[in-house]
This record gives sequence, C-alpha cells and structure tokens, in this order.
Amino acid sequence: MPKNNNKKWLSLFVVMLLSVIVTPSYASSFNGTWSGKLTQPGGPYTTYDFSLNNFVETAGSVTGTSYIMTSAGDWAQMSLTGTVTGSQISFSESAIVAQSGALTWCIKSGTLTLSGSGEILSGSWSTTTPSCTANTGSITTRNAIGKGLGDPNCTYQGQRTGGTDPISLGSGNHYEQINDYHSSGTNILEFTRYYNSSAAPSSVPSMVDSRWRTTYDRYVNIHSSTEVMLERADGLIIYFEYDSCAIQSKTDANLNVSLTQTGSGIGSTWEF
Repeated sequence: MPKNNNKKWLSLFVVMLLSVIVTPSYASSFNGTWSGKLTQPGGPYTTYDFSLNNFVETAGSVTGTSYIMTSAGDWAQMSLTGTVTGSQISFSESAIVAQSGALTWCIKSGTLTLSGSGEILSGSWSTTTPSCTANTGSITTRNAIGKGLGDPNCTYQGQRTGGTDPISLGSGNHYEQINDYHSSGTNILEFTRYYNSSAAPSSVPSMVDSRWRTTYDRYVNIHSSTEVMLERADGLIIYFEYDSCAIQSKTDANLNVSLTQTGSGIGSTWEF
C-alpha cells in the first residue's frame, strides 16, 4: 500500500507540474511603474518622456504619481488617482507636487487601456487647464518591471546599478541565483534557480512559481504581428518590435542584443 500511494502522489505531482508549464496566464494588473512617451500636438513640445510611477491597485482604484520631462530637461511630478474597469483605467492628476523651471504644466486626465500581453498601457489624455496651449494628446507606456530583473551586478542594462548584490539600487529588486547541479565533461548539464522579488505576476509561468525561475524557463512570447517579448532564465524581460524587415530591441538603447526569426508561423525558429 505505501508503495502504491507513492506512485499515486508522484503521478499527481507530474500532472500538476505539466499543467503549470504549458498553461499561459496573464493577469491584468496596473501595479508598478510604466514608462514611455506623451504627445501634445501643437504644444510647446510635441513629445515628452512620461511615466506613471508606483501604481498601487486596490479594489478597483489606483493611486500613484506621474512624471513628465521635456527634451530640454524641465520636469514635473503630479499626484494622481484612478478607477479600474476591466482592462481600462480612468485617471486624473490632482496637483503638481514637484517641478523644475518655470513652465506651466497641464493637469491631465484620460483613459488608458492595458494590452493583451499586460505589458503596454496606452490611450489619450485631455486637460481643462486654461493656460495649456494644446489640450489633448496620447500616452504610450510600457511596464518597466521586467527591465530591472536579473543579476544587479550586470551593468549593461541601463536601469541597473552594479555591485549592489543582492538588491539592485536602480530597481529595488532582490535577486538570488542558486546553482543546484553542474556536471563536468564536454556535455555539461546544469540546473540553476533564479529569484526576483519584483517579478510581475503576468510573466509566463515557470517550473517553480512566478518569482522563481530555472535554467529551462526561457520563452519567446509573440504578442502581436509587431511585438515580441523575450524572457531570459534569470528573469530579465526584453521587448522587441518589428521595424520594417528587422526585429529591434525597444527595451534599452544600451542593450547590445538581437533576436532573429527563421521561417514563419508554426515551425519557425528564434535565436537570441
């Protein structure tokens, strides 16, 4: 009886493990920081760096701050609140909490929609601030969590700060790497586990859980005809977009990486 029970539980464990590996799950979440661009056609600047910072979603509401900066370096930070309905958030800035220079800033409101991949938040904004020379525009941001994952001692990802193991001062992520097995000889077999405290729940499920990954948790996720997301074993997420006939990295200009596709559709191969 004990032997049969062991087999029963082993079979159940294998079935549960396989279901975790092969079942994709993307949770719609507005938590975290979203970085990108804001446009203002007809304004003093047509494009601004823009981010939604420290978003916390609770029971259909979201709080946080927004940050906007011109190409000349002038910036402002606003407090904001919002309401969540499905994959959309309606937000309103309430006040300027800090700024540089003497520019008059628009207090904005708008509706943003979360993409199917859970990585892009975009939409339109408007303002009733009387002094604004142009009162409408667009916002396109990308979830910045994945960029700060992985080894904080690696300095080639622009957001990270080297030499701060195990916590990255640039992102606040706690990273651990544990090597469980490493064989010797010519055909090396290795199994390593990686932990990231800031791993997003929308990441592809791993063999362990959303914050622990392994040597074999590496994915290419095709979200649309123009967007591809690469997840490395150490948790780092790199975004690529089709630009004409090439696949370009959109995560960080400092990343010297490439992703190539051979063939198309089912049966095509990807090389990073």
